[in-house]
Amino acid sequence: MDIQASLIWTKKGSADPPWILLSVTGRLDSLNFEFLEGKLQTIRSAGNSKIVLDLSAVPFINLSAARLISATAEAVNSDSGSFAWIGKGGHALRHLREFIPEERFPAYASKTDFLSSIGASS
Repeated sequence: MDIQASLIWTKKGSADPPWILLSVTGRLDSLNFEFLEGKLQTIRSAGNSKIVLDLSAVPFINLSAARLISATAEAVNSDSGSFAWIGKGGHALRHLREFIPEERFPAYASKTDFLSSIGASS
């Protein structure tokens, strides 16, 4: 598993805080979900309030990782932040869809769809 972080600004010169995009590749399972947990804790403790997880290159997510992502989404939401995820389709995300309702936390089919929704360009 690998995680790359990047900033996404909605508009040039905007006072809005940037989105933090975490692009995850590989399996999320009991052997490595703590690495993702550490990344998410670091981002949240730095005061970042907008997080989007790109899970489109994740072939498997176990129950523990799905619960971690769900708890993070709830915490971000309760702190008046924004949480979203990319990678709606696929068998790997079935656990995630059980824990994170799209009505509360938007899911996007692609990074392009997400960028379009926030008014950013790729």
